[in-house]
Amino acid sequence: MEKVVTGLLVLVGIIHLLPVSGVLGVERLAALYGVSLGEPNIEILMRHRAILFGLLGLFLVYAA
Repeated sequence: MEKVVTGLLVLVGIIHLLPVSGVLGVERLAALYGVSLGEPNIEILMRHRAILFGLLGLFLVYAA
């Protein structure tokens, strides 16, 4: 059972690490989410979201 929990934590952590590449720019964010980010405030919000998902992913992988 312990290996199942560890595997699931790693899997969920990797899923949460995927959006981290959105920090690199607006084009990458648009490709990830399939929406156009015309306003600078939305761009900042989406980059912030990518960073938070990345942190959550790192903590999940660390917990595994």
